[in-house]
Amino acid sequence: MHYEDTKRNTFFSQLINLKQNGSMVEHIKGFQELNIRVNDIPEKKRIDVFIGTLKDKLFLCLATWVS
Repeated sequence: MHYEDTKRNTFFSQLINLKQNGSMVEHIKGFQELNIRVNDIPEKKRIDVFIGTLKDKLFLCLATWVS
């Protein structure tokens, strides 16, 4: 699926390339700051993107739980 956000494409790219480096609270804050700047993404896709940005261990736990 392709999401149109010409000027905001930078924000979408930053969002999908975000990786958790610090605490979960810091990561959620960073994700939310980018997330509010990107339009036209269904909630399910936003959740998938968020899970994909987590540390590997958290990603594996949540990915199996959400699937």
